[in-house]
Amino acid sequence: MNYSINNTLAFNSIDMSHLNGWQMSFESAASNFISNSSFTFGNKPVGALAYENYQVGSFRENMAHIGNVGPLDAIKAKNIAKESLSNAQNSGLSGVHNGAADAYRHCQWSCEMGKQLGVDQASKIGGTHESYSKGPVNEIYMDTYNNALGRQMSLRPEGCKVNCMKLVEKGVLFQLEIAKPKKR
Repeated sequence: MNYSINNTLAFNSIDMSHLNGWQMSFESAASNFISNSSFTFGNKPVGALAYENYQVGSFRENMAHIGNVGPLDAIKAKNIAKESLSNAQNSGLSGVHNGAADAYRHCQWSCEMGKQLGVDQASKIGGTHESYSKGPVNEIYMDTYNNALGRQMSLRPEGCKVNCMKLVEKGVLFQLEIAKPKKR
């Protein structure tokens, strides 16, 4: 997707290392981003759209996504994540945390991002997400591994739900809590 953005946007000019001590508050950073955005989508500046669509998750992670892939792809990725979570919860798989459903969710999320945004964008988003994870290293490894398999599945013509479910059923996706998949 091609778009033109003023190079002085906040996500390009914020030194994220200074946010460790929260020297810049969420409100001032978001306000700076919104007011300096010269790109609009509909009648709203992209910064306003990003602010409205990033109420969930850490501000630093969300700004990193916007800086890495652009605001529109970051918003699409967030929406794909919500859909993937819903699909995992309704899949009949057990283990929404570290089990089959969690592995399926990460695979499907990365696969859908790969199909809709491209494999490179999906890799950046997945990598950024895991770099902000506060989980133990084995959980980060699990998610990173399953994200990579999801991106590979995005290159196949079949749908992501089908491909990722096959990987769960074959035991290919990495799980920390092993349980047999429930029958659908």
